[in-house]
Amino acid sequence: MKRLLFVIIAVAALYAGYWFVGSNGATAGFERWFEDRRAEG
Repeated sequence: MKRLLFVIIAVAALYAGYWFVGSNGATAGFERWFEDRRAEG
């Protein structure tokens, strides 16, 4: 039972980390895109 709980917590942490990294990447990408559009006029 403890092993199952550990696996569930580990998977949840990996899933949260995946979304955290993805969110930061998307935010940086959109900021870069908007900055490029502003520079173009």
